[in-house]
Amino acid sequence: MKDDLRAQIHRSLDQKETSELIEIWQEHDSDEWAESTFDVIEEILQERQVEPPLQEKPRHKRLSTDVTEITDVGELEKKTKELELSLRRAKNTEGTWWVTLVGSLFATICVGFEALQRGDLLIGPILLLIYVGFNIWRLYRAHAKGLEIESKLREYHLRMEDIQLSPPIINP
Repeated sequence: MKDDLRAQIHRSLDQKETSELIEIWQEHDSDEWAESTFDVIEEILQERQVEPPLQEKPRHKRLSTDVTEITDVGELEKKTKELELSLRRAKNTEGTWWVTLVGSLFATICVGFEALQRGDLLIGPILLLIYVGFNIWRLYRAHAKGLEIESKLREYHLRMEDIQLSPPIINP
């Protein structure tokens, strides 16, 4: 039943233009689309040899996959590549937040000094400090997500070694 639904979603989405699929992928509106839809869109884009672009709401749903359930080397290699792509995206996101954090700190310092020189209220710098705190939190979350993906990637590599080293099962 689940495979039939996935196949139906695939057929339906496969009829859409690549640009429309990319738009749905980037917006990642999980209120409008089921999570499984994004997996199918990613699959279709890869079939069309299109690299799925960064999403507005990055997702890391794949991390919930129990690596011990995977017994096929090909499937494990595919999951590993997906995780490596997720890791690159997480690192890019983390880099973006560093730039934002440095910029917001600089703005806070500049506005703070200017407000002190004029003797104005420090509402502007206080609001900017709140923004700095928010950016620190986002940077922390991006870093934590990167560490989580790296950990899962190590699990996948270890599982790959286990599968490759274990003797094949021969059914009589």
